[in-house]
Amino acid sequence: MSNLTHLAGQFIVLEGPDGGGKSTQAQRLCEELSSQGVKAVITREPGGTLIGEAIRKILLDNTHQKMSVETELFLYMAARAQFVTEKVKPLLQQGYCVISERFLLSTIVYQGLAGGINIKDILNCATLAVKDIQPKATIVLDVPPEIGLKRVGNNPDRMEAKGLKFHTNVRQGYLTYVDKVKPSIVISAQESINYITNQIVLFLEQTK
Repeated sequence: MSNLTHLAGQFIVLEGPDGGGKSTQAQRLCEELSSQGVKAVITREPGGTLIGEAIRKILLDNTHQKMSVETELFLYMAARAQFVTEKVKPLLQQGYCVISERFLLSTIVYQGLAGGINIKDILNCATLAVKDIQPKATIVLDVPPEIGLKRVGNNPDRMEAKGLKFHTNVRQGYLTYVDKVKPSIVISAQESINYITNQIVLFLEQTK
């Protein structure tokens, strides 16, 4: 039987290309934590707050095709600053395990490695936005873009609709940069849902 009680008051981030099953695994992890008596909450980026959700709508709206990657960066960081201040910090202080679908690594990959913004510039922006909040662990659910985009369906949002080449660069960005984020693990999102859940739990047991 797993023991994840040490994750009380910790911040866990699920990352990866679109269509990797982050929402499913976040829900399963939350249920596992709750079964062990750990208070847990699922949230997402961009979003998680009223301000963040409003920014999310702007970022993902397909009518905003002229949005520059620099504008994306600042909007994501604005949502993140509110997210950290209003949601993450207070919940961690109350002893919750906060499970987030995406965090700073997404910006490094999407706007940086795939979008072309210098990583140092992104990290400088992040210093103000995230303050001292760092994930206890980062889990990257890896999926080839051909599969991930099919899972997304026929109504992709503005980011999902950026095309196969962009999303290929996104996937490569995760695989290239993940070693700089510790502790972290890459799990194939092509495995069964139960297998992925078990791998996440095994990994998190080792993050004490």
